[in-house]
Amino acid sequence: MPYKDPEQRKAYNRTYYELHQEKLKANGRAQRKAYYSAHKEEIKAKSAVYAAGHRKERKASNQAYRANHLEELRAADAAYAASHRPEKRASASASYAARREEIRASRAQHRQELTARHRAYVASHRKQIQAYDRTYHFTHAGAVKCQRRRARKAALPATLTRAEWAAIKAAYKHKCAYCGKKSQRLTQDHVVPMVQGGGYIRENIVPACGPCNSKKGKNLPANPVQLVLV
Repeated sequence: MPYKDPEQRKAYNRTYYELHQEKLKANGRAQRKAYYSAHKEEIKAKSAVYAAGHRKERKASNQAYRANHLEELRAADAAYAASHRPEKRASASASYAARREEIRASRAQHRQELTARHRAYVASHRKQIQAYDRTYHFTHAGAVKCQRRRARKAALPATLTRAEWAAIKAAYKHKCAYCGKKSQRLTQDHVVPMVQGGGYIRENIVPACGPCNSKKGKNLPANPVQLVLV
């Protein structure tokens, strides 16, 4: 027979595969899918046993793969997150709600380790964190989100929206309410500070430049402030 020769058989197989590549792949996928559906529990049990017995090897393999494909994986993760944002938020919220007590107990048990890890990360990424903070806190979303969280922790009203903050800045013509200087990096200042019971509401928020906000601090304004948008 002509194909008893191994080289001829290999050449024939290669040619056949190239001519029928798509059909063979489709058949293979269908067969694997059907086999998995028929043996799902058995496959899962074997996978769990293997994973338990090869934990260190699997971890090392995953770390090595991630290190060699870091940018590719980051791009894929970012693309997936952008196209599945509501689903990811809902899934994360549901997961946390189901494991809230377990997570809290784990954090309490490993508090010192987590604190040390966080401090080490901050120390080694200080410039990147500072650059991110400078950008984030001067955006509508960043400013509103951070201030709203602070007000809620203090049990104060927190109803200011992004649209209201944008309207307040426009009403002040993007100028500081205290010194009158125009700035593209205005901060949100509480006329009545939070420590004195001032809520995060549009009647209590004015735009302020960084120096004026820092100078005022946790005190009431030295001079009365005319609220433009109430």
